[in-house]
Amino acid sequence: MDNTLYKVSDRIKLLPDYDAFHRRCYEDKPNEYVVTLVNRFADDYHIVYLTMRPIKFMKRTIMMLNRDVPLLYHTLLMRGNDDHREAYVFKLLTLDDHGLNKDNILFAIDDNELVIKAYSDAGINCLKVVAPNSYKPKRINKRKRERI
Repeated sequence: MDNTLYKVSDRIKLLPDYDAFHRRCYEDKPNEYVVTLVNRFADDYHIVYLTMRPIKFMKRTIMMLNRDVPLLYHTLLMRGNDDHREAYVFKLLTLDDHGLNKDNILFAIDDNELVIKAYSDAGINCLKVVAPNSYKPKRINKRKRERI
């Protein structure tokens, strides 16, 4: 959700204090492009919101979703308060725990490169969200046409 469905903006400076970071999540503005995309699918598909936010911030997260995107008949999956696994591990195992996989997921949306790779390795299509003016591609040596 953070950096995909919602623009994190100023609260990013609170990291690595994750409690402070998540406490202020309600200040985030929705990423209208992603909200529009989700809304286009919401009537025909079951949307699963999978987030690394700890469950202790569920009330705030549900308030945000109710404010900005449809939540009715959809699922919110959050990590446990003491779950400190890497995002790619948590997300794949959580999907698996809920019977979700490449056979019943149309696509995922994420911004984390390791999560995107894990989805790809699991055969799940993934749309990558990149905030405007934040994409920094690896330099390419034009002479050798290889990444450095």
